[in-house]
Amino acid sequence: MKPEEILEAFWVLAEGRCAFNLKNSTHLEGYILEVADQHIIFGSGGPLGSDKEQHIPIEEIDFATLFFWSEKAGCYLHAKWQETLNAWELTPT
Repeated sequence: MKPEEILEAFWVLAEGRCAFNLKNSTHLEGYILEVADQHIIFGSGGPLGSDKEQHIPIEEIDFATLFFWSEKAGCYLHAKWQETLNAWELTPT
């Protein structure tokens, strides 16, 4: 899958709060609001978050650091796309 397709699938999987790092090691937590061809629109929200949406280029996202909050598991899950399986590998944190 293309990077934007992986992020689109992650957005659907996460259904809410997520966390990831950028390649420059900046850590982000919040909500993916939209996935476009070359960027995502991201909102940090919460009491410490900015109320401004961020446009983050997809090429700046570290795909090895995709996490989302799972209500069912009661913790953040690390989500790694397995291309050979065409499925997510989910690991509790």
